Amino acid sequence: MLCIVGCGAAGLAAALESREKKIVIIDGKGAASAISPWNMQAEQGLKEKMLNTGKINNREILDYFIENYSTAKEFLEKHNIKLRKSNMGIIPNYRMVGKELTEIFRKKLIEKGVKIVEGNVKGIRVKGDKLCSIVVNSKEIYAENFIFAFGGLGNLYKYSTYVGAASNLLAACLEAGFEIGNLQYNMFHPFLIIDKKLPNTLLSGTLLQKMRFINSQNKEFLSEEIIEALKNNKYHYLFSKMCREFYAESLKNKIYAEILLNENEFNEYKQRDEFGWIFANRKLSEIRRFRITPAFHYSLGGLTIDRNAKTSFENVYAAGECTTGLHGCERVGGVAIAEAIIFGITAAKNANNGKLCRKGKLIKIPEIDEKHRQLFWELLGPIKRKKKLETFIDENKRTDDIYIKLALKAAELSLDGNLGLNYVID
Repeated sequence: MLCIVGCGAAGLAAALESREKKIVIIDGKGAASAISPWNMQAEQGLKEKMLNTGKINNREILDYFIENYSTAKEFLEKHNIKLRKSNMGIIPNYRMVGKELTEIFRKKLIEKGVKIVEGNVKGIRVKGDKLCSIVVNSKEIYAENFIFAFGGLGNLYKYSTYVGAASNLLAACLEAGFEIGNLQYNMFHPFLIIDKKLPNTLLSGTLLQKMRFINSQNKEFLSEEIIEALKNNKYHYLFSKMCREFYAESLKNKIYAEILLNENEFNEYKQRDEFGWIFANRKLSEIRRFRITPAFHYSLGGLTIDRNAKTSFENVYAAGECTTGLHGCERVGGVAIAEAIIFGITAAKNANNGKLCRKGKLIKIPEIDEKHRQLFWELLGPIKRKKKLETFIDENKRTDDIYIKLALKAAELSLDGNLGLNYVID
């Protein structure tokens, strides 16, 4: 039997492409793919873009990704997903892409006979470098092979573009002895909507060209470089600088986004843009100005895998945001979905050598509390402070809290000084 943990793009692709006769997929209801536009970069010149953006974690993994890049588009076409051109490359031609595609693929899984189990992972049972079982709710699921596609660290941060599950499996993986790396690399996004008038979601797309960003004193605070980049839709390679400016202001003032469209322009935007659903049933006069904050957006570190998507455990493979990833210290936009699909399919093809084991150590995974989320945001957010990291490490060396252990690992890695473009240590 194959057990897949995660029901986002990586988990769905793995389940659909696997030839295993018996498959269980665990859906923790926290997949970022469900709210993603599924935009994918054009293939031409992509490798050079990624190499120029920042330190790459693993060149062999990158080479494999580029060699197999067409696989992502072919997977979507195979499942009759309609595509159109986008400002980056291609995008599925649906109104609410993530929601609709997730529903389409879930229906296909049911038709295939895949069992979908909804609930949070409560623990894992391990024996040496083998995974025996996953505990979901009060049930223990044993399998010969496992694919981890549970996402990243997002639900551990106070401000995050997704909160998702109440627990985080990566902390238990660290406790179990999985090889984990690059936890100091994370991507932050300036535009999480936290205004109660609107959905708690990420603001992106063409609307950013028709906005101004102000503080609680009604003053613009961004540099001219960032203002011009936003107006001209050329801000993707200034993300780190832009996020630092937003974060620095958020430490002093509340931040607001103000829409610079008239009512007719706004109504047209709501109808044609993939992010228009955010403002559905709202008049411009009601939400012309709304509150936002910078937030955690994407994990660039996690479980170490090879080109076969295999982790350091004998019968565990991984794909998507829970892995060490392709990106190193910075991320090129429009690559995440392709990465998830490619390595999800790769994991499905290779996850077939495990042996069932029933006796092992049970590692329980507690629920994340608000103190954890506050800690991760303040300690490991967009700006890390050396003294604070050192103090935290010194004071928590003997902790039994698995989330604090995960934070310790990230803090220790952060002190090597190679934090990439997203971070500053003062």
